[in-house]
Amino acid sequence: MIPTIFSHPDRQPQKFRPFKAFQHFRKLIADKEDTEQVFHIFENLPRKGFMDDARAFVTSDFGRKLMELSLIHI
Repeated sequence: MIPTIFSHPDRQPQKFRPFKAFQHFRKLIADKEDTEQVFHIFENLPRKGFMDDARAFVTSDFGRKLMELSLIHI
């Protein structure tokens, strides 16, 4: 299996910034179609175990099955 890189090695760790996340949350509430704000919210509310959980999911049988190429049979 090819190793999956989740983050560039030079990328700085994200900081916990709840007030910045709240600003993006308010923008999302104002315009519910602006779903880009969800990404900003999660970037500003990082969780320490996320990378470990993501890696465990991708290497699990279920995660590998989800990532398999799936073509519709005609």
